[in-house]
Amino acid sequence: MKISGISIYKPSAVNAENNPASIRNTHFHSIISKTQNPINDFPKSYIKIHPSFGQNYIGLSLEAQREIDRQNRIQQDKNDYLWAKSWNPQKAREEYDKQIEQEIEVRKKESLFYLKRSSKDEIRYNFNRKYNRELELYKTVMSNLSYYEKLFKDDIKILPRSLSEIMKNTKGTLDSQIAGYSALKRDMKAKFVIPVTEEMINGGEKDVANSILLCGPTGCGKTMAAEAVAKETYCYVDRITTDTPTSDFAGYIKNKIRESSKRYYQRQAELQRLKNSDEYKNMTPAQKDEAIIKIGSPRTVVVIDEFDRYFNPLNVDPETIKTNTDAVKTLFDGCAKLPSTDPQNQGGSAVTFLCTTNYPARIPLGDFNTKKVQVLGVFPPGGQDMQDVIRYYMNNANQLIREYQKTDSGLKEINTQEIKLDKFVQKFEPSQEQGAFSNDAIRDMVISAAESYIDNPNFDFNIYLLRVFKNSVRDIRPEKLQKYAEQMEKIHLSKEETEAKIDRNTMSEKEIIEKKIEKLTKYGEEFLMPEQIDELNSLREQLSEYES
Repeated sequence: MKISGISIYKPSAVNAENNPASIRNTHFHSIISKTQNPINDFPKSYIKIHPSFGQNYIGLSLEAQREIDRQNRIQQDKNDYLWAKSWNPQKAREEYDKQIEQEIEVRKKESLFYLKRSSKDEIRYNFNRKYNRELELYKTVMSNLSYYEKLFKDDIKILPRSLSEIMKNTKGTLDSQIAGYSALKRDMKAKFVIPVTEEMINGGEKDVANSILLCGPTGCGKTMAAEAVAKETYCYVDRITTDTPTSDFAGYIKNKIRESSKRYYQRQAELQRLKNSDEYKNMTPAQKDEAIIKIGSPRTVVVIDEFDRYFNPLNVDPETIKTNTDAVKTLFDGCAKLPSTDPQNQGGSAVTFLCTTNYPARIPLGDFNTKKVQVLGVFPPGGQDMQDVIRYYMNNANQLIREYQKTDSGLKEINTQEIKLDKFVQKFEPSQEQGAFSNDAIRDMVISAAESYIDNPNFDFNIYLLRVFKNSVRDIRPEKLQKYAEQMEKIHLSKEETEAKIDRNTMSEKEIIEKKIEKLTKYGEEFLMPEQIDELNSLREQLSEYES
């Protein structure tokens, strides 16, 4: 399909099928660069506009002008459809509610911490109006799906999937079992979950991480995150357990790689038989996905907990450390590639190693900025992540409360959405001076507060929660947090990216915008969250205005 340009798109709530181009509320800026991602999480290479768009009609016949208008109306409808397929009304509503609160707080500070009710109502009105326009377009598209899908019959045989559609074919364990840690989950989805799932559903070979090392202090959820990622993609999950003798580690890795290759050929053959069957050809897209998922991905995930124990000089002799190090450096390189059917070409083994460690500095893997090992830090939660973790465990506490409601009708469940945690988190989030609460500690404290509330429901749950946090000792002490930060620094990883920070005192407004764009697109923009894509498009519009 020929791509004549990429557009920054803002949806219109007017149905193009029944309206001429002159009254359509379209907003296109022709951008030749293919680094844009105009539709929320939709593959950018499928967005096109007419080559004459934005030019005048001088010298063109009336028929030619009408044809250009018709083509652009059709493209607008295509963009409406692609946008609607990736838009979620519930998530959008939640995001707008957050933006409303954030805007009110900003305006409060600008007006010295007091804001008139009329001003608050105006902010809510503007955001709600934008949401309602998008909701109207979404309903219009969803009520005319057959029309919109017919528009693609001349462009592509199979409509490509958005990232949200790809994620529908995962188990959802990453989001359901891991609260908060939005950046970490985004990275794990980008490096492993999405390419593996897309590969399983659509075939072909994607760029998949050879190994992912999750490192952080005890109790921050590294093992749980590794397990959730392993289960997410319908891969075969294998393990090297912590009771494995360190002297046998290199041999175990070789065996796992060998077994993974055999497993790949067996399951891949099963998938191919399914796709070649007459029954499969007559299935709907949803039925095809379900049939593929029942077989599963032909890839293997090997979880290795306490990865550092195989290189610990306190317990392992130097010769064994060298053997284990050489094995990891050699065998981890290219292990995620698919096995080759050509004997002359050396392929991989379709295996990814998910490793966890509390002591990253003990692992002598040299430069971590290679494709051999993707290093992700799992730090004590703070900010919005800490709020999400607390609310997650509040939901667990509600399960406990429901059990006691059978005998005490006066008990009420905790309203997790109404509780304001921003100031609470500011008081108790990690700091170099005081240390931090781990996920495990937060879970225990929330459950303890719930038990106090069950014993005496006359007081608000917030009181019990504040009391238990104030009276608890942070299980990750300042010196431990500092030591861990120093270890991470040695392997060129820190909690904050090492990119140059934005200095508003010395940088121009244009330089600040460029730096923000650089930060957002550092790891590729196709895996950005919808709100980040909106921010990116807004920044690019601002930059375009400066440059023009």
